[in-house]
Amino acid sequence: MLVQREEFESLISSGTDAERCGEWADALNQYSAALARANEAGEFPRACDLLRAIGRLHFVRGDYDRAAEVFDLSLEQASRIEDRSHTAAALNCRGVVEQFRGHMEAAQVYYERPGRMAEETANSRLTALVEQNLATLATVRGDYEAALDHNRNALAMFRGLGEQLSSARVMNNIGTLHADMGEHGHAELSFRGAHTLAERFGDAGLGVKVQTNRADLALRKQE
Repeated sequence: MLVQREEFESLISSGTDAERCGEWADALNQYSAALARANEAGEFPRACDLLRAIGRLHFVRGDYDRAAEVFDLSLEQASRIEDRSHTAAALNCRGVVEQFRGHMEAAQVYYERPGRMAEETANSRLTALVEQNLATLATVRGDYEAALDHNRNALAMFRGLGEQLSSARVMNNIGTLHADMGEHGHAELSFRGAHTLAERFGDAGLGVKVQTNRADLALRKQE
Protein backbone atom coordinates (compact mmCIF):
# COMPACT_ATOMS: atom_id res chain seq x y z
CA MET A 1 0.00 0.00 0.00
CA LEU A 2 2.87 2.38 0.86
CA VAL A 3 4.51 1.70 -2.51
CA GLN A 4 1.22 2.46 -4.30
CA ARG A 5 0.80 5.68 -2.34
CA GLU A 6 4.34 6.78 -3.14
CA GLU A 7 3.82 5.96 -6.82
CA PHE A 8 0.55 7.89 -6.84
CA GLU A 9 2.08 11.00 -5.27
CA SER A 10 5.11 10.69 -7.57
CA LEU A 11 2.85 10.75 -10.63
CA ILE A 12 1.16 13.93 -9.42
CA SER A 13 4.48 15.55 -8.58
CA SER A 14 5.90 14.65 -11.99
CA GLY A 15 2.79 16.00 -13.68
CA THR A 16 3.03 19.27 -11.76
CA ASP A 17 6.71 19.67 -12.68
CA ALA A 18 6.00 18.93 -16.34
CA GLU A 19 3.12 21.40 -16.40
CA ARG A 20 5.28 24.10 -14.83
CA CYS A 21 7.88 23.55 -17.56
CA GLY A 22 5.28 23.70 -20.32
CA GLU A 23 5.62 20.01 -21.18
CA TRP A 24 1.87 19.57 -21.67
CA ALA A 25 1.86 16.07 -23.20
CA ASP A 26 4.02 14.63 -20.41
CA ALA A 27 1.94 16.37 -17.75
CA LEU A 28 -1.24 14.97 -19.29
CA ASN A 29 0.17 11.44 -19.23
CA GLN A 30 1.22 11.73 -15.58
CA TYR A 31 -2.09 13.21 -14.42
CA SER A 32 -4.09 10.63 -16.40
CA ALA A 33 -2.15 7.77 -14.83
CA ALA A 34 -2.70 9.27 -11.37
CA LEU A 35 -6.42 9.69 -12.11
CA ALA A 36 -6.76 6.02 -12.97
CA ARG A 37 -5.15 5.06 -9.65
CA ALA A 38 -7.31 7.51 -7.71
CA ASN A 39 -10.48 6.01 -9.18
CA GLU A 40 -9.28 2.47 -8.53
CA ALA A 41 -8.60 3.34 -4.88
CA GLY A 42 -11.88 5.17 -4.46
CA GLU A 43 -10.12 8.46 -3.74
CA PHE A 44 -12.76 10.50 -5.49
CA PRO A 45 -11.88 13.97 -4.07
CA ARG A 46 -8.36 13.55 -5.47
CA ALA A 47 -9.93 12.41 -8.73
CA CYS A 48 -11.83 15.71 -8.86
CA ASP A 49 -8.56 17.59 -8.44
CA LEU A 50 -6.90 15.57 -11.18
CA LEU A 51 -9.77 16.00 -13.61
CA ARG A 52 -9.52 19.76 -13.18
CA ALA A 53 -5.75 19.56 -13.72
CA ILE A 54 -6.31 17.60 -16.94
CA GLY A 55 -8.99 20.06 -18.05
CA ARG A 56 -6.59 22.92 -17.34
CA LEU A 57 -4.00 21.36 -19.66
CA HIS A 58 -6.51 21.09 -22.50
CA PHE A 59 -7.51 24.69 -21.82
CA VAL A 60 -3.99 26.13 -22.04
CA ARG A 61 -3.47 24.18 -25.25
CA GLY A 62 -6.51 25.95 -26.70
CA ASP A 63 -8.80 22.90 -26.84
CA TYR A 64 -11.76 24.55 -25.10
CA ASP A 65 -14.24 21.84 -26.09
CA ARG A 66 -12.18 19.07 -24.53
CA ALA A 67 -11.45 21.23 -21.49
CA ALA A 68 -15.19 21.79 -20.99
CA GLU A 69 -15.85 18.05 -21.25
CA VAL A 70 -13.25 17.21 -18.60
CA PHE A 71 -14.39 19.99 -16.26
CA ASP A 72 -17.91 18.62 -16.61
CA LEU A 73 -16.61 15.19 -15.57
CA SER A 74 -15.05 16.79 -12.50
CA LEU A 75 -18.35 18.50 -11.77
CA GLU A 76 -20.23 15.19 -12.08
CA GLN A 77 -17.75 13.47 -9.78
CA ALA A 78 -17.98 16.24 -7.20
CA SER A 79 -21.78 16.21 -7.31
CA ARG A 80 -21.82 12.42 -6.91
CA ILE A 81 -19.77 12.58 -3.70
CA GLU A 82 -21.64 15.72 -2.59
CA ASP A 83 -18.45 17.75 -2.18
CA ARG A 84 -19.41 21.42 -2.38
CA SER A 85 -15.85 22.77 -2.54
CA HIS A 86 -14.96 20.58 -5.52
CA THR A 87 -18.32 21.36 -7.14
CA ALA A 88 -17.65 25.09 -6.81
CA ALA A 89 -14.12 24.72 -8.19
CA ALA A 90 -15.38 22.80 -11.25
CA LEU A 91 -18.10 25.39 -11.91
CA ASN A 92 -15.52 28.16 -11.77
CA CYS A 93 -13.39 26.33 -14.33
CA ARG A 94 -16.38 25.99 -16.64
CA GLY A 95 -16.96 29.71 -16.29
CA VAL A 96 -13.42 30.41 -17.45
CA VAL A 97 -13.95 28.26 -20.56
CA GLU A 98 -17.18 30.07 -21.45
CA GLN A 99 -15.48 33.42 -20.90
CA PHE A 100 -12.71 32.55 -23.35
CA ARG A 101 -15.28 31.29 -25.82
CA GLY A 102 -16.85 34.75 -25.65
CA HIS A 103 -20.04 33.49 -23.97
CA MET A 104 -20.16 36.15 -21.26
CA GLU A 105 -23.69 35.51 -20.00
CA ALA A 106 -22.99 31.79 -19.60
CA ALA A 107 -19.72 32.59 -17.83
CA GLN A 108 -21.57 34.90 -15.43
CA VAL A 109 -23.96 32.09 -14.48
CA TYR A 110 -21.11 29.66 -13.91
CA TYR A 111 -19.21 32.18 -11.76
CA GLU A 112 -22.16 33.17 -9.59
CA ARG A 113 -22.88 29.64 -8.39
CA PRO A 114 -19.36 28.81 -7.17
CA GLY A 115 -19.12 32.26 -5.63
CA ARG A 116 -22.09 31.50 -3.38
CA MET A 117 -20.89 27.97 -2.65
CA ALA A 118 -17.35 29.11 -1.84
CA GLU A 119 -18.73 31.59 0.68
CA GLU A 120 -20.93 28.90 2.23
CA THR A 121 -17.95 26.54 2.61
CA ALA A 122 -15.63 29.37 3.79
CA ASN A 123 -13.28 28.73 0.88
CA SER A 124 -11.67 32.17 0.78
CA ARG A 125 -9.20 31.41 -1.98
CA LEU A 126 -11.86 30.14 -4.37
CA THR A 127 -14.05 33.13 -3.51
CA ALA A 128 -11.14 35.42 -4.40
CA LEU A 129 -10.61 33.64 -7.73
CA VAL A 130 -14.29 33.97 -8.57
CA GLU A 131 -14.17 37.68 -7.70
CA GLN A 132 -11.24 38.07 -10.11
CA ASN A 133 -13.19 36.36 -12.86
CA LEU A 134 -16.25 38.52 -12.23
CA ALA A 135 -13.98 41.57 -12.40
CA THR A 136 -12.77 40.46 -15.83
CA LEU A 137 -16.34 40.09 -17.08
CA ALA A 138 -17.26 43.52 -15.74
CA THR A 139 -14.20 45.01 -17.47
CA VAL A 140 -15.17 43.45 -20.80
CA ARG A 141 -18.62 44.98 -20.41
CA GLY A 142 -17.13 48.38 -19.64
CA ASP A 143 -18.49 48.45 -16.09
CA TYR A 144 -15.27 49.64 -14.45
CA GLU A 145 -16.84 50.45 -11.09
CA ALA A 146 -18.13 46.90 -10.72
CA ALA A 147 -14.76 45.58 -11.87
CA LEU A 148 -13.03 47.65 -9.18
CA ASP A 149 -15.39 46.34 -6.52
CA HIS A 150 -14.75 42.71 -7.49
CA ASN A 151 -10.99 43.25 -7.64
CA ARG A 152 -10.97 44.96 -4.25
CA ASN A 153 -12.88 42.03 -2.78
CA ALA A 154 -10.34 39.62 -4.27
CA LEU A 155 -7.44 41.72 -2.99
CA ALA A 156 -8.79 41.75 0.56
CA MET A 157 -9.17 37.97 0.50
CA PHE A 158 -5.71 37.29 -0.94
CA ARG A 159 -4.18 39.59 1.64
CA GLY A 160 -6.04 37.77 4.37
CA LEU A 161 -4.61 34.50 3.07
CA GLY A 162 -1.10 35.95 2.92
CA GLU A 163 -0.89 35.34 -0.84
CA GLN A 164 1.37 38.24 -1.74
CA LEU A 165 1.90 37.53 -5.44
CA SER A 166 -1.81 36.98 -6.00
CA SER A 167 -2.35 40.31 -4.27
CA ALA A 168 0.20 41.92 -6.58
CA ARG A 169 -1.57 40.60 -9.68
CA VAL A 170 -4.88 42.02 -8.50
CA MET A 171 -3.22 45.36 -7.66
CA ASN A 172 -1.89 45.46 -11.22
CA ASN A 173 -5.42 44.88 -12.51
CA ILE A 174 -6.76 47.63 -10.26
CA GLY A 175 -4.06 49.99 -11.54
CA THR A 176 -5.05 49.24 -15.13
CA LEU A 177 -8.69 49.99 -14.36
CA HIS A 178 -7.82 53.31 -12.72
CA ALA A 179 -5.67 54.18 -15.73
CA ASP A 180 -8.54 53.41 -18.13
CA MET A 181 -10.80 55.60 -15.99
CA GLY A 182 -8.33 58.47 -16.16
CA GLU A 183 -7.51 58.25 -12.45
CA HIS A 184 -3.77 58.44 -12.92
CA GLY A 185 -2.80 59.02 -9.29
CA HIS A 186 -4.69 55.97 -8.07
CA ALA A 187 -3.27 53.94 -10.96
CA GLU A 188 0.33 54.85 -10.06
CA LEU A 189 -0.21 53.91 -6.42
CA SER A 190 -1.60 50.51 -7.40
CA PHE A 191 1.19 49.83 -9.90
CA ARG A 192 3.83 50.88 -7.39
CA GLY A 193 2.47 48.51 -4.77
CA ALA A 194 2.23 45.66 -7.28
CA HIS A 195 5.80 46.19 -8.45
CA THR A 196 7.14 46.28 -4.89
CA LEU A 197 5.54 42.90 -4.14
CA ALA A 198 6.67 41.40 -7.44
CA GLU A 199 10.28 42.38 -6.70
CA ARG A 200 10.12 41.27 -3.07
CA PHE A 201 8.77 37.82 -3.91
CA GLY A 202 10.79 37.22 -7.07
CA ASP A 203 8.21 37.27 -9.87
CA ALA A 204 10.23 38.90 -12.65
CA GLY A 205 7.50 38.35 -15.26
CA LEU A 206 4.92 40.19 -13.20
CA GLY A 207 7.44 42.94 -12.48
CA VAL A 208 7.99 43.51 -16.20
CA LYS A 209 4.23 43.57 -16.83
CA VAL A 210 3.67 46.16 -14.12
CA GLN A 211 6.55 48.34 -15.35
CA THR A 212 5.11 48.20 -18.87
CA ASN A 213 1.78 49.41 -17.50
CA ARG A 214 3.53 52.21 -15.62
CA ALA A 215 5.28 53.30 -18.81
CA ASP A 216 1.95 53.32 -20.63
CA LEU A 217 0.49 55.38 -17.81
CA ALA A 218 3.32 57.93 -18.12
CA LEU A 219 2.51 58.32 -21.83
CA ARG A 220 -1.17 58.85 -21.05
CA LYS A 221 -0.30 61.62 -18.61
CA GLN A 222 1.48 63.49 -21.42
CA GLU A 223 -1.47 63.37 -23.80
